[in-house]
Amino acid sequence: MSEATTTTGLQEAMSSVTSWRQEAESRLTSRLEAIDREEQRLKEALSQLQAEITELDTLRASIRAENGGLERAQQEKAHNAMLQGLGNDRDTLASRSVELAAAHEASQAGLKAELADPEIAGLITEYERFSEAEATLTALPESYRHAILAHHETVKTRLQPIFARVQAAGPDLEAAPAALSVVASLENDEDGAPESLTFVLPVDSAVYSRWSDRDEDLPTRLGYRAVAMAAGLAKSLGAPAAPLTCRDHEGFLTVNLWLGDGEVSGDIKAAADAAAAAAFAGADQLTAAKLSASLEWLAPEVLDPPEDDETAAAVRIATPTAEA
Repeated sequence: MSEATTTTGLQEAMSSVTSWRQEAESRLTSRLEAIDREEQRLKEALSQLQAEITELDTLRASIRAENGGLERAQQEKAHNAMLQGLGNDRDTLASRSVELAAAHEASQAGLKAELADPEIAGLITEYERFSEAEATLTALPESYRHAILAHHETVKTRLQPIFARVQAAGPDLEAAPAALSVVASLENDEDGAPESLTFVLPVDSAVYSRWSDRDEDLPTRLGYRAVAMAAGLAKSLGAPAAPLTCRDHEGFLTVNLWLGDGEVSGDIKAAADAAAAAAFAGADQLTAAKLSASLEWLAPEVLDPPEDDETAAAVRIATPTAEA
């Protein structure tokens, strides 16, 4: 039978120290492992945040580039809108011109038929003969003279509506009133002095380039009035010798006043508005067609947008178009 193993008090005390050390090391190791895991998690989160920050920086640069090209994109959109609006007004003017010509032809045909009526033809002959013999009436007795004059007044009254139709420019259309825009643009030089004044009409440029081949329809008359208006405007601004040219601008008739070679006086835009209002309001055929016209001021960059650069091209790609 073996003897029982016994430990001394010192051994037990030292054993407890060893156990404490092992427990402390295990506890601290667990904490270090937890710290390592948390550090790794934070590093991964930081990497993700850094990637998101990089993505935001790229997006910010893209938006700034797009924002920098908005003015150019707006100019191009406004240019296209101008062409569309002028085209619509050109179509309105052309259709009213056709309608007015048809109404005039119908009126002339009716008038011709009325003049061919034997009764009316006889009254006109009588009227003309009276005009030739009027000077001899003084030689007639007073009673005869009064009778002839009274009869002539009756003939004159009967023919007055016909004479009025002969002298009239033509009938007015039975149509809803419509308004036309004439684009106006004032360009200044580097010092801010007025240099060029341009008017773009809702009229085909063929009115100028092929005027000899065209009838004097509404578009042609509007072109004539615009040229006369521009010449009168130059004189009112103190620049009667300002060069005036007509040219094509993307299919539309353009009238240009060059003001850069001399001094001009007064408010150019106000003077142009007033001159245009007077010129277009005095157009009898426009009035007969139930049309009015006025100036619409646009920036020179809208008439002729600057050449595209890479930024503007990028904006056009990112911006939906009207066709899309």
